[in-house]
Amino acid sequence: MKYTPGPWKMRPNGDMSSAPRGGKATQVCSISWGVSASEDKPGNARLIQCSPQLSEALDEMVLLVTTPTVSQAILGNAKLLPKAKQIIENAKIVLEAATGEQQAVWPRIDHAKPKLE
Repeated sequence: MKYTPGPWKMRPNGDMSSAPRGGKATQVCSISWGVSASEDKPGNARLIQCSPQLSEALDEMVLLVTTPTVSQAILGNAKLLPKAKQIIENAKIVLEAATGEQQAVWPRIDHAKPKLE
């Protein structure tokens, strides 16, 4: 996944920067808000700021549910399976949009991805 790592911060002027822990802040982008968007600005800014962390969290969730123990537990639970499939598919769709890369179909394991420790 290629993007500027977070956490991202936005200044009131719309400048977005990345300030990794212990690292130097770097400019990510500058956002221009329309006059009519003033009510939506704080919510949109928070969503943009947390997008790297959201993407990473979904990626970790997919890694977790593709581990053999977890995938077998989900597949073996008739009550859990339909909702779990829906959640995993939604995560897959979002990760594909965020990364531009096709994700493996669950419960298939993508051996190219790092494993959870």
